[in-house]
Amino acid sequence: MLERKSDVGGVIRKRYGVPTAFGLPGRVTYIIDRQGIVRHIFFSQFTSEKHVAQALQTLQSIHEEHM
Repeated sequence: MLERKSDVGGVIRKRYGVPTAFGLPGRVTYIIDRQGIVRHIFFSQFTSEKHVAQALQTLQSIHEEHM
């Protein structure tokens, strides 16, 4: 099951120490597996397409490990 979280209020951002950029909250994608292990972190304020591409690649890799 894929679970996505939106960080309303910046609680998760602050907990993980994600910095702000130009006064805006940072854009960071974390892939955390079912065991709670952070498998991938991607930080980029302006390239949201790369977040999606790298997230999908990481999820595919995790899926292949369990086949």
